[in-house]
Amino acid sequence: MLRFYLTNRKSLHTPAVEDVNTTPSSRFLQAELELNVHLRRLTFSEPVRYIYNPLEYAWDTHRCYVEKYCRGGQRILFLGMNPGPFGMAQTGVPFGEVKSVVDWLKITGEVGHPQNEHPKRRITGLACPQSEVSGLWEFVRKTNQSNFLKPHFGRRKKANT
Repeated sequence: MLRFYLTNRKSLHTPAVEDVNTTPSSRFLQAELELNVHLRRLTFSEPVRYIYNPLEYAWDTHRCYVEKYCRGGQRILFLGMNPGPFGMAQTGVPFGEVKSVVDWLKITGEVGHPQNEHPKRRITGLACPQSEVSGLWEFVRKTNQSNFLKPHFGRRKKANT
């Protein structure tokens, strides 16, 4: 069993990825962890003072999202490169408007904080009261959701309630 840890910094909650290469989600998560190792080596000069990488401080919720929805058989993968302050920066989920992430995608987990946090862009995680404007989720709500979910998020088993 391979265990890969992102970091040992106390501000981050980053559990291990276990049984790497056994499922599509574990292979995807492993690739993200390896890319993060390279990203950490980047250095920036003024005027850059704050760097937010939600794949570090929001790893718990991001991993929940990937394990739940990256199950194989998808034709489309959503990627983001500039996390919005009230979306993925808070949730760890691409295009992750908080209400959609919690209520619709049923993502749970802890969200930590970036190492150097901007005083006006605090991370409050899934408790964030502000909403990211997301044309994606508005589109999904207005279309046939089950048809949208199949090629994008794979088939999901219904939870026993």
